[in-house]
Parts: sequence; structure tokens; C-alpha cells
Amino acid sequence: MKKIEKKLEKTDDIDLKLRCFFMIVISRYLLPAQGTTVNEKAVMYTRDLTLVSKIDWCTVIYEHLRESVDLWKIEKDKPVKPKKGGGLPEKPINGCCMIPMV
Repeated sequence: MKKIEKKLEKTDDIDLKLRCFFMIVISRYLLPAQGTTVNEKAVMYTRDLTLVSKIDWCTVIYEHLRESVDLWKIEKDKPVKPKKGGGLPEKPINGCCMIPMV
């Protein structure tokens, strides 16, 4: 993610800036995962910026959340490594952070 942010700051190419911006928004807010890298779906959705406005984002977000819940159900009973420094291990459900606000 840091590489994209640096590229965003350095480039004057407006198309590249828009693509980087959308990759960050999609990876961090709409289709987040646990890692710190760009979500591969974000890369796919930003390949052609003329199609971004034609994507049914409600369905994309819903499907991602549904897949995340299904994955969480499969993983929830598996043992988790203890956290460094103590504390309870976590098994978060990934998904759009805006859903709870709606």
C-alpha cells in the first residue's frame, strides 16, 4: 500500500492518480482484507477507469461481505496463535466498514 501512496504523490499522470486513489479506497474501505497490501480485486476493478462508474458496487460489497462471513464461519473454530504481548486472539470478519453505519 505504501508503494501506491508514494506513486500517487510523485506522479503527474491524472489517470494513474485516479487509479491509485480508487485502489486505496477499494482496498481500505469497500473490500478490506486483513493484510496491508492492495486487494487484488481492487486492481481488477481499476484496470479500466471508464468502467468504475458502471460497476454495481452494492452487489460487489454485499458479495464480499457474504464471502467474508462464510470464511469466518469456516475458520472460527480453528485454533488461533496467541497474540504477541498477550491479549485475546482475534478472528475478525472482513468487510466494508460503511455497512454498520447504514
